Amino acid sequence: MRLKISGKQFALYSILILVGSLAAYYFTQNPMPNASSLGGQQVIGSVPNKIGDLAPNFTATTVDLSSGSAGENITLSDLKNTGKPTVLYFWATWCPFCRDELTNLKSIYPQYKDKVNFVAVDVDIEEDAGTIAKDVNSRGYLGNFTLASVPLLQDYKIYDTSTKYVIARNGTILFSGAGEVSKQYWINLFNHAISS
Repeated sequence: MRLKISGKQFALYSILILVGSLAAYYFTQNPMPNASSLGGQQVIGSVPNKIGDLAPNFTATTVDLSSGSAGENITLSDLKNTGKPTVLYFWATWCPFCRDELTNLKSIYPQYKDKVNFVAVDVDIEEDAGTIAKDVNSRGYLGNFTLASVPLLQDYKIYDTSTKYVIARNGTILFSGAGEVSKQYWINLFNHAISS
């Protein structure tokens, strides 16, 4: 029996095969970070900057949580000068996954705040300091929060909320990934940062 396929169907099948092949190639060239040292939980996505690369320097404007206005500029160089590793977390006030993770961090970060810099970078360029401060204060989140910075988002190739980077004291990337993770995974990330 011979299968009849129209020209449109043939074109559609060809496109699907091409897309599948490209996706397979991408994921073999860009594997997910190894989660074995981080408690075995795999994050949902990987991000293009590679582990071992030097993290791009950045400037971001902090949010003054008491006044709801723009605060001081911070740079990765400033954070490295503290002698502590840095965790960058990319979030937005409207992101439900971010809310869950930042809520989990309220009980975790206090034990690491003297050992690890935690900076939550807003990904939504429409959100102003007042919006961020109101959200952070109403939910009791901890850490440093910054306004969105287009150059920072571009340099770190941010496409998703709940993207995380762990940056060693010397400025190299120890971990990068995207997706909601458990409390234990956060603990493992902070411990991994400290042990670097």
